[in-house]
Amino acid sequence: MSTSSPEPAKVGEGVTWTRRFSKSGLWAGGRKISPVVGWGGSADRAVSESSAVLDASAPNGGNGGSITVNGYKVVLDETAPLDVLAPYGTTGTITIDPNYTDMTTASALEAVDTGSQVLTGCVSLGANIDLATVSGPFSWKPLGTSSSAAFTGIFNGNGYVVSGYTIPGVNNNGTGFIGYLGYGGKVENLGVSGTVNGGSNNEVGGVVGVNSGGTVETSYNTGTVTGTGSAVGGVVGVNSGGTVENSYNTGTVTGTGSDVGGLVGVNSGGTVKTSYNTGSVSGGSDVGGVVGGNIGNSGTVENSYNMGTVTGTGYNVGGVVGGNSGTVETSYNTGSVSGSYDVGGVVGGNSGTVEYAYYNSSVYTGNAIGGGTTTGTTITDVSRISATNFGNVGNFSGWTSANFR
Repeated sequence: MSTSSPEPAKVGEGVTWTRRFSKSGLWAGGRKISPVVGWGGSADRAVSESSAVLDASAPNGGNGGSITVNGYKVVLDETAPLDVLAPYGTTGTITIDPNYTDMTTASALEAVDTGSQVLTGCVSLGANIDLATVSGPFSWKPLGTSSSAAFTGIFNGNGYVVSGYTIPGVNNNGTGFIGYLGYGGKVENLGVSGTVNGGSNNEVGGVVGVNSGGTVETSYNTGTVTGTGSAVGGVVGVNSGGTVENSYNTGTVTGTGSDVGGLVGVNSGGTVKTSYNTGSVSGGSDVGGVVGGNIGNSGTVENSYNMGTVTGTGYNVGGVVGGNSGTVETSYNTGSVSGSYDVGGVVGGNSGTVEYAYYNSSVYTGNAIGGGTTTGTTITDVSRISATNFGNVGNFSGWTSANFR
């Protein structure tokens, strides 16, 4: 058995098992964490211990397989030993990602921000980090400063939260904990609770300013997000061809320009799904509880909802989406909605497809769609439901219980 790195390790978040591995599983501190039964399974969220054993033996003799340890799947530690078992003379390899970075202290995360910024590789949190413990409220410089210098690695929060920081308005667009997330980049399992002020710049988000073909998954924002430019969102400012899923915002989102959303400011040809907002949202035009502007034929918002108050000073103000030229489906709103005109319980102004979408008539008494295309073949089962009937999935045509979180 050979290794590409002498570094010791401890078990973190799972190992992907390929066809030739034995199904003996993963051992951590004397406790066995079994992979999913059958080849190709994975052992998720294994318990961190003082030692780990990876067994790459092949059943009934035969050739050993290989174990690939990617930084975002297994947490490495500088003190815990790693044993690799290869009984009966079998051979195999274990590869440990050299770009892996594990952070458990404010000073470690600060070093990433103040040194040469990490744009590739893997960054992982091993604890909640309060950046205010470094030197008071910390002025964070977003990772990824432009589309040509975007973060394309993996930032895995492992369920931990970064707090105690501010992001002041700077002289460039793309303001967020991660400024620009590039194609193939991923932010997952991350909570942020800071103060993001985009100033007059565009593309402001609590977690990511601009997501260009990347993925934001199982992440959330509880801090305040403000901007006087356009495209301001609680989690992502602009989602351009990317994916935002299983994520949420509870913080206040305030903008004075257009395209302000509780979760995403502008969704341009991307996908927003299985996500929600409970924070208050206010802006000018194209203001939505989940997405401000859902644009492009392939822009999709699905299985998502809003419970926050939505307020716009202009037009296209909606409980789920402000202005829609894409698709909105299996989504709902229970928050109050107000604006100047083209105001809807689900969508403000519409030129796209809306289906199986609902809103609480006890909170907003107007139409489901405020303006534009309000009837026709692209509009299916868009209606209001009283508060007493909102909890019954049977009242939501085209839905099953799987559509509810």
